[in-house]
Amino acid sequence: MPNGGVVATINGGHNDHQVLALAAEEATRTHRDLTLLYVIVVGWDRGLDQSEASALLRCDEIVASAEEYLKLSCGRKSAEAKIVQARSAGGGIVELARQIEADLVVIGTPHHLGDDALELGPTATYVLQHAPCRVLASYDPLV
Repeated sequence: MPNGGVVATINGGHNDHQVLALAAEEATRTHRDLTLLYVIVVGWDRGLDQSEASALLRCDEIVASAEEYLKLSCGRKSAEAKIVQARSAGGGIVELARQIEADLVVIGTPHHLGDDALELGPTATYVLQHAPCRVLASYDPLV
């Protein structure tokens, strides 16, 4: 399954388009494959293969929207979409990056202002600490 390349993490959030644009640009620049990744977080009360139907429907919509954006706005004709079910989004992202031997993970972050600094959120923090490759964290500028 290893193919290396660039992983664009999507979640239906406000900065998916920015993540997709950055990932597509890097994949094109480096002549690498682009993988779209959506993680379905499965609660501890279920098996990892037991997603709710609503989560699967939302996933399909988000992936389709991302593929359309790549085609229309980034000129990208192909990207492999991967859907991972995991206990946490960060764990799912890191595991896929390991499995495909990714060169880069592009992840969007919320911008929460903490007491003294910008907080990246638990998913981005986990990925930055555990990813087996480079990570590009993208957030909307604070205006």
